[in-house]
Amino acid sequence: MVSDYHLAQIVELRGLGYKHKEIAKKLGLKETQVGYWLGQVRKEANERGNDPTYVKIMSAGVLPEIVRLLGGIGKFVK
Repeated sequence: MVSDYHLAQIVELRGLGYKHKEIAKKLGLKETQVGYWLGQVRKEANERGNDPTYVKIMSAGVLPEIVRLLGGIGKFVK
């Protein structure tokens, strides 16, 4: 199982044109793991649609990081 953040990174990197081997190396995963999770994403996209699947993955994986970063910005805004 990969975390929501890792799944979002896998989808992001694949969308940017990285190959499975490159994604695996960047994220410290096995190439077979990358292929498996991209297959799961594609399966969900076929069932639910591309946009809902993409938004779900990216918001679950990246949104918590954005919120964390925005919380840190609050220290500087008065």
